[in-house]
Amino acid sequence: LEFLIAFSTEVIRFRLTRSQLIAGFERTVDYHTNYTFTPHDLADWPGHVLLMMSDDDPVTPASVREAMIELYPGAQVRLFHGTGHSAATTRQEEYLGVLEAFIAQRS
Repeated sequence: LEFLIAFSTEVIRFRLTRSQLIAGFERTVDYHTNYTFTPHDLADWPGHVLLMMSDDDPVTPASVREAMIELYPGAQVRLFHGTGHSAATTRQEEYLGVLEAFIAQRS
């Protein structure tokens, strides 16, 4: 928990501008206010879905991960271990490698 607090403080105080932080909150509110999804939404879509999650992310606990997998039954799932909500930063090379491989498979 101490690491998460220190990391969040670093990002918020030194890496993001005030407008970037506000824009992030606005996107979150917009998403939760204006959008709903069902498993059938992508039935005719020819694309592919990649879900990248961590097994110990407090923002996406097991019940949320399961719901996401149910929502996108054909999705490729990559579960990171022990990265909390910061796999993209704490395991950046691995994270980007997964993204690059997913895109390469579809190109």
